[in-house]
Amino acid sequence: MKKKTLYIVPTPIGNIDDITIRSINILTSSDIIIVENIQHSLKLFNLLNINIKNKKFITYNINNEKYKSYNIVKKYKNKKISLISNAGTPGISDPGFLLIKEFIKQKINIDCLPGANAIIPSLIQSGAPINEFIFLGFLPKKKNRKSKIEYINKQKKTIILYESPYRLIKTLQEMKTILKQKKIIVCKELTKKFSETIRGSIDEIIFLLQNKMKIKGEFVIVIEHVKNKHLYDNI
Repeated sequence: MKKKTLYIVPTPIGNIDDITIRSINILTSSDIIIVENIQHSLKLFNLLNINIKNKKFITYNINNEKYKSYNIVKKYKNKKISLISNAGTPGISDPGFLLIKEFIKQKINIDCLPGANAIIPSLIQSGAPINEFIFLGFLPKKKNRKSKIEYINKQKKTIILYESPYRLIKTLQEMKTILKQKKIIVCKELTKKFSETIRGSIDEIIFLLQNKMKIKGEFVIVIEHVKNKHLYDNI
């Protein structure tokens, strides 16, 4: 592990066995570990049997990333530094982008490890075309929400969204009034014991969610343009 490098370390989104050997080695040898939530990260380190002695933890989240990024780089740039989020890969709908930009600005190396995220597993198991896709993260809570759904409706590529359990039904109901020629796939609790993928029309999925499924955990919505040709249709 090199000094003067920020290591972006993905952590499991549900199944602890998805951690990579290299990720454990990087975290074990880091001097500084930048975390989204300290208590959550300490539980993870305990599960992975990583010794936290002599390690400094810095909390870095959506509330403080704007003013902490510069100070972290200035103070700790000569240390062995890792960045993790609560789950998945930092920077993907999680804090990390501003810190990465600051390290690049200071001409400090960035090394992102491959690993857990919810985007690719959802896309692959959805059955939607994978030759072209757009990841939009979370929809806006209020401003520009309708225009974003209208944008989705115009796309002929597969769309991937994240959604919380608290807004899932509302989001699908809003989509129902706008989306045309679309097929919906919802992935629930990826990699966990009660992981489930449901496919169908928006009406069918809303019915299942309201009557037969517990709306709990994290959800990924994959939206397929049904007129889309699959990558292998002409083979």
